[in-house]
Amino acid sequence: EWVESVEYGGRKFDQARVLGVSHEYFAITNRRIVAGRPFTKYHVDGNRAVCVIGSEIASQLFRRESPLRQTLQINGQNSKRQSCLIIG
Repeated sequence: EWVESVEYGGRKFDQARVLGVSHEYFAITNRRIVAGRPFTKYHVDGNRAVCVIGSEIASQLFRRESPLRQTLQINGQNSKRQSCLIIG
């Protein structure tokens, strides 16, 4: 787990908590997804760049549009940037 900033469409959310998890995460933590879908074994085994975001990031960055199937930019340490496709 680490804290980073994330961006979409010129909007930025600082101190986002980024977790690398397996496809079993949602079953183990009893978390539910409001829209979209959770990670699958396919995503994990294929090292797919997909992500599931929380409601706070969704409302701050996407406002009135759906975040599903949008690309989120994760700003890491040492200016490292990575993109992920939002699936949930």
